Amino acid sequence: MKRKILLVEDEKPHARLILRVFEESEVGYKLYCVDTIRKALNYLRKNKEEVCLIIADHYLPDGDGLTLIEKGKEIGVPVIILTSYGSERLAVKSLKMGAMDYVTKSIGEIYRLPQVAERALENWNAIVKREKIEKELKKYEDAFYNLLENIGDFAYILDNELRYVYANKSARDRLEVDRNEIIGREFGEFHSQEDVKIFKGKAKKVFKTGKALKYDFYDKTRDIFLFRELVPIKDPATKKIVHVLVVSKDIKAQKRAKYELKKMEKTENELSKRIKQLEWLKGGIISNVSHELKTPIAIVKSSIELALKEKDRKEEEKFLRIALKAVDRQLNIVNKLMRIAEIETSKFRISPKKIDLEELISSAIEEIYPLALTKKIHIKKSFKGNLIVRADEEKIYEVLINLLENAIKYNKENGKIYVNAESKEDYVEISIRDIGIGIKTENLRKIFDKFFQEKPSARESKGGIGLGLTIVKEIVEAHGGVIWVESKVGRGSKFTFTIPKLPDVGVVSSYRFFTN
Repeated sequence: MKRKILLVEDEKPHARLILRVFEESEVGYKLYCVDTIRKALNYLRKNKEEVCLIIADHYLPDGDGLTLIEKGKEIGVPVIILTSYGSERLAVKSLKMGAMDYVTKSIGEIYRLPQVAERALENWNAIVKREKIEKELKKYEDAFYNLLENIGDFAYILDNELRYVYANKSARDRLEVDRNEIIGREFGEFHSQEDVKIFKGKAKKVFKTGKALKYDFYDKTRDIFLFRELVPIKDPATKKIVHVLVVSKDIKAQKRAKYELKKMEKTENELSKRIKQLEWLKGGIISNVSHELKTPIAIVKSSIELALKEKDRKEEEKFLRIALKAVDRQLNIVNKLMRIAEIETSKFRISPKKIDLEELISSAIEEIYPLALTKKIHIKKSFKGNLIVRADEEKIYEVLINLLENAIKYNKENGKIYVNAESKEDYVEISIRDIGIGIKTENLRKIFDKFFQEKPSARESKGGIGLGLTIVKEIVEAHGGVIWVESKVGRGSKFTFTIPKLPDVGVVSSYRFFTN
């Protein structure tokens, strides 16, 4: 595996600091440093097979470091751009050209470079893997297209990681995706947990034995009866099973009648109530996600249009900052959708290390404080005991920011937020309490559910797509902790979670509810 990074940096103090930061990190990369574009190109010409990442300064003695982005594309190596001067326009330009990230050369950002490099490589490998899957699709598309594309049953091909490499029109229509959207995505993204659990066992058996099998299944989530047939597909060269063809049929014609009869025995009021709940849930998810993504896009478009027309430099910058803020909002939504996708597709991982929760909480409060000032909210913090734990610093920070944002969002003007952290025998307990609008008792058990938002209430008008608390819960439980909420309408809410001092990583715990 390639573990060499080419650093293109002409400022020796920065180069020495970056080299030292990587040497002290645990990522395990070896850096080779040059100070000009010419030297970088010469090195890549001779050693391109060894280089996994290029980190290049923007301003170099013999030209613009952005030229290395195109070179990186040519040889299949990702690029991160460095600069001493933060520039929104340069950042956008770098990313549009294909850079994997843009980093200013502040001390804090330089110390984050190993993690930025890891993330850039992960994203790059995901892109490469997707391209590889797309190539595999072409091997099968010609042979199966006419047969599978036109049958009425749901037909799709999965690899040994249960990722889609093909789905016919019936399956795509059912899943409401187009051909390109489904390639590379996991089976679990589109099916209920119960369905996925059963299917994984069946698919594993097919890959292991090389024999086809059949089974039927009632999907409660989608309210359909399915008959599935799984057929192994071998690689002609290696004779190994590399894919499985799945054909699903809706067999509700036979079994649906009995199921529908039981439903009809319910009273009209019960049916009406259930239908309204389902309609609200479906409509809420679609409208919330689409609206929350569409609104910042519209703001960006209109702001850029106004900026282009504006002759006054200050007014132009004002409109561009509005656009940037809208992009940040959209990025926050996309990040939440990506995080929940990681959780749903079993890609979610934590990397525990020794951290001081007192410092981490203080940093989170410092970051969020400008938002609190917009509502004149005062944040009080208190710490008790030794707050050193082993945990994933980035993800616990995400939990704190999410809970603090909610405490501000649902608080009142001139309100208060109380943040407390206390060391217990074998864990640390952290609580964040606001004095805002509170949560209805009947909604406490749903508050951590995906896409859940109270309706009707004042909370609904606050925006968001209902994923923040779901992500918070998953992160806490992945550390072996628990999270619960205490709330009373009109009095505020208190979210409390625990982090074991020596976590049993991966243990999932139930959460508790209190109404006082």
